[in-house]
Amino acid sequence: MTGKDVEKIVRPDIADSKTPYIWVQDDLVRFVNAGVTNITNIRPDALLDSSNALITVAKIGKLANTISIGDKWLETLAYYVSARCLQMHAGQQEKAAKAVVFMNSYTTSLGT
Repeated sequence: MTGKDVEKIVRPDIADSKTPYIWVQDDLVRFVNAGVTNITNIRPDALLDSSNALITVAKIGKLANTISIGDKWLETLAYYVSARCLQMHAGQQEKAAKAVVFMNSYTTSLGT
């Protein structure tokens, strides 16, 4: 999975599909990296590959880079990134409400 895979899900969810983007690549990269850290802190099993070998988490520098947790976490990560983007505009009631929905979906998808 790459940051581009996350972006394909996130941009329509946050109504940011046309250029110039509201949330630029640097924002999404920052939120992807924070999401990976958050997921692996809550779900250490996200650090295991398909053969149960421990994965070393590496931050991505661009959306084209490979994310170091497995593909099964794509939707969870997309929920996190969507919530964080919308939280940046929490002063707007509609976006704040959508951020809460995405954060709740993120929490639920973690299965904790």
